[in-house]
Amino acid sequence: MIILMLPSLIFVVLGFWIAFLAPELNLELVNGQIIKMVIGLLSITFFGFGVILILKKFLDNKYGIKISQEGIYENSSAQNIGLIKWENIERIEAQKVMNRKYIRVIVDNPEEFIKKQNNSLVRKILESNFKRFDSPIQIYTNTLEITFKELFDLINNELTKRK
Repeated sequence: MIILMLPSLIFVVLGFWIAFLAPELNLELVNGQIIKMVIGLLSITFFGFGVILILKKFLDNKYGIKISQEGIYENSSAQNIGLIKWENIERIEAQKVMNRKYIRVIVDNPEEFIKKQNNSLVRKILESNFKRFDSPIQIYTNTLEITFKELFDLINNELTKRK
């Protein structure tokens, strides 16, 4: 998680520098000071939000993934899906996006997982996942204390037992 947070912190600091400390840009068509401020504040806002989410997860002492008789409790990401019941899981698939491995959980009721999210930003992320990957649920294992292969095999074995 620290490795994920470092680039975000760097961009927050850069955004602050651009917005408040960098020399003024001499651009003929637009005011360089306004462009600097907009770029800096966007960087601070976007990457600052990332830092907050990562810190929140880092300080959270709850489980990341919990596998039980009922299903999979997913608490490893900002989406915090909660319980994914075995009976709702059709299959799981390995997925690689920009050199990051994810476990895609294909469920029979994706709209229900999207609708039950109270946070509108999280709901938008789940909707985007559903449109791009045919599932709102993507489990990223780099923040967990288990390898991708171990978790994939564990979930797959448990799913096979219950089907």
